[in-house]
Amino acid sequence: MKTPTIFLPDPSELQLEAVQIEENVPQVIITMMTAQPAAKCPVCHEIMQRVHSHYWRTIGDLPWAGIPVALHLQVRRFFCRNPLCKRKIFTERIPTVVAPWGRRTIRLTDAQQAIGLVSGGTGGANLCKILAMPISIDTVLCQMRQLNRAVTSTPRVLGVDDWAQRKGQTYGTILVDLERSEVIDLLPDRTAETLAQWLCEHPGVEIISRDRAEAYAEGARNGAPSATQVADRWHLLKNLAEALLKVLEQHHPLLERTLRNLQTEATTTLSSAVVETPSAQEAMVSTPETTDDCPVVQPTAADKRRAQRIEQAQQLYQRGWSQRAIAAHLNLDSKTVRRYLRLTMPLSPQRRGRRSLLDPFKPYLLERWQAGCHNAAQLFRELQSQNFQGRSTIVRHYVKELRQRSGLPPRTRHSQGVAVTPAQRPSTLRTLLWYILRKPESLSDDEQLIVNQLIAAHPKLAVTISLAQDFAAMVRQRQVEQLPTWLHRAEQSGSKTFQTFARSLLRDYGAIYAALSLPWSNGPTEGHVNRLKCLKRQMYGRAKFDLLRLRLLAG
Repeated sequence: MKTPTIFLPDPSELQLEAVQIEENVPQVIITMMTAQPAAKCPVCHEIMQRVHSHYWRTIGDLPWAGIPVALHLQVRRFFCRNPLCKRKIFTERIPTVVAPWGRRTIRLTDAQQAIGLVSGGTGGANLCKILAMPISIDTVLCQMRQLNRAVTSTPRVLGVDDWAQRKGQTYGTILVDLERSEVIDLLPDRTAETLAQWLCEHPGVEIISRDRAEAYAEGARNGAPSATQVADRWHLLKNLAEALLKVLEQHHPLLERTLRNLQTEATTTLSSAVVETPSAQEAMVSTPETTDDCPVVQPTAADKRRAQRIEQAQQLYQRGWSQRAIAAHLNLDSKTVRRYLRLTMPLSPQRRGRRSLLDPFKPYLLERWQAGCHNAAQLFRELQSQNFQGRSTIVRHYVKELRQRSGLPPRTRHSQGVAVTPAQRPSTLRTLLWYILRKPESLSDDEQLIVNQLIAAHPKLAVTISLAQDFAAMVRQRQVEQLPTWLHRAEQSGSKTFQTFARSLLRDYGAIYAALSLPWSNGPTEGHVNRLKCLKRQMYGRAKFDLLRLRLLAG
């Protein structure tokens, strides 16, 4: 039976002589020799036929069925008869099989290079060892560096952004083809000169999407003066937020006083609502399920839905459905289905409490509740002075039940003994900033009320807040026709911060206009920056720039 030539590298150049399998050290040794009668001189490139001598080369090749393969190759030396050639004796080359002085076939080198680009040095060496292609870490890195990843085509729409080699110290530039969402190149710094040089070497870029860094704007102007620059819309909103935060910080004492007053009013409103609601004692008495021991907990909507799912699961199981099919049908975890099927009795949402240490003190708690004390910690301290031996958990659970019976919102945290709901939490400047800049439809009624009351309380801030909200809406909806009007309003607003922000937009007016009129954004570029960070962490931050660039472009 002949060995299939499909497993051999380039059968047209090599002739098979023998195949030997070593059993002690699992390895396949293939003896081969060159099949061409002549060879070309590597210096003068003339064909020579006179053989000088032979010698043997041992070359690694791709494994067979997980067993390493070595080629034992007989190669000839030739005389060069060209009197003008400096080389008198040369060795024949087999460029389709192995490189000069190579110890691995080209196809084995390609496979190891691909593994190294995906897994890195240490990971690539470990994976090659598992795949019966053993190689050292240093050799993997050397093979990766032999690759030439040059830019083959110039993108029409280019995304430019910076990335941190060492955060706060060294930065580079990433270039992305936004039409194909592919990384084109990686630059070692973020200066205007480097970007301009790259653009001059790769003419043809028509649109450049960038952040608002002046270095990238200057580099784009110098390297591709005819290209349209597009400012990133996310960075425009970020610059707006920074300007608005400066304005809020300038009025920080005034805003803090106003927010404190709003919180006090909300607390007063809540207290009046508590007085108007039915008392907890009346609710307890009017409930028909009330016992002397403990009030019965009524079934909630979640209890009813859970009982319905348990019933559905048990019915499907009785029809012959498997647990996996039930889980997929009811969108539940298989463990949850298994637990439901083990229940022999339907779920009873009404749970009657046992006698507890709190029973003798409940009249006192109800009296204190009606007096306006809704703080569980304070009530627990008062009960301890009356020789209450239980823990604070029992008191907290009972107070929580009283709140539910009285129709009060759940307590989230304490602030000087007053129960504070999420809507009443004191707002910071940054929280207030996002209340102003977020989309109006995404704000809750309480958040919108805070903004409206703030505008009504401070007419000087009303103009600034209106400018910020209009600019955010203009960027999100890309209303480019409103840009000149907004810039004029900002100049006439009297706010130095917004006047400075408007002048910075005027200096970059072309890129701002393009950002509001063209669909291109730097979002895909930011995504590739995140991928670059992942590769950096994969190599523990120790990879040099060339290896990082190779791995990023290979991906």
